[in-house]
Amino acid sequence: TMTSKLYSTTMKRFLTTLLLLQAVIGSALPLPVGTWRIFSSYSTIEEIEPAGKDIYVLASASLYSYNTADASITTYDRTTCLNNADITHIKWVPTTRVLIITYSDTSFDIMTAGQDITYNTDIKDKSIGGEKRINHILAYGQYAYLSTTFGIVKFDTRNMYVTDSYMLGCNVSYCYIDGNSIYAATEERGILRGNFTDNLLDKNQWHYAKPYAPAEKPAYTPDVTNGCYW
Repeated sequence: TMTSKLYSTTMKRFLTTLLLLQAVIGSALPLPVGTWRIFSSYSTIEEIEPAGKDIYVLASASLYSYNTADASITTYDRTTCLNNADITHIKWVPTTRVLIITYSDTSFDIMTAGQDITYNTDIKDKSIGGEKRINHILAYGQYAYLSTTFGIVKFDTRNMYVTDSYMLGCNVSYCYIDGNSIYAATEERGILRGNFTDNLLDKNQWHYAKPYAPAEKPAYTPDVTNGCYW
């Protein structure tokens, strides 16, 4: 609705303004000798992931969270807990209560609400010709499905390991699950369907379902925990 979209725009401006204000105040504080401060840009909000009382925000390739209970803001970078920089996507996995944070070099962090971090470089270390990039993250149960330039990587966020790599040989823009099937959206071959009862490691088990359509980017993000929109 128009009201929801207006609320979304207002909240994004609010989150950006609040963080910039905190950054200005923080930069004016004295820094202990021998320590480093990273000056990140948060001017453009790209993705918002509600996670209970915390709202995680990807802005200008950097990450912060807004606590709705006390209005505090926490920033995350390599000086605090992250293992890399230049963030491309974030995704909250409600089942296991972790945040997936992907980077431009295709490595990714899995961060708990308590800021315990698991760093994974399986995709980064994978020997594949051509460009490697993570395009999209789907959270489904305890799994995160990472759409990449070569296929889909299924990651178990409970046990912290890659369970399957669906090597489709084409760029997957995004994926989604409907019933007992997973769909891979590719510009080259259209939207491909794979049934979970088949051996999806075999790319020949993926079949054309319908023409490609780009993912719709919502104007606002629903928060299922409280019925609000961000």
